[in-house]
Amino acid sequence: MDTNFKYYLHKVKALPPNLIVKKAFRKVENKGLNAIDKIFATLIGTEMTDEEFLRKAWSSKYKFQKSEELRKHFPNRRKPKSFVDSSNL
Repeated sequence: MDTNFKYYLHKVKALPPNLIVKKAFRKVENKGLNAIDKIFATLIGTEMTDEEFLRKAWSSKYKFQKSEELRKHFPNRRKPKSFVDSSNL
């Protein structure tokens, strides 16, 4: 049996059933959202001007007050980790 499979099987056995279901749904949800994002990127494109970027950044849910706050946001954010989807490289 594959070593990775044994590892994950052991981890799953240690979790309560409700947490297993929750994690499985989260994984499926993330895969679905990623697929939708890729479709939109293919149809609409992913490029924007600096002006468009800054306009969206200032009107985002984060409500940056200064460009320094915006600059610090990117290295510390959790999702997405980068602009480039390295899974396709």
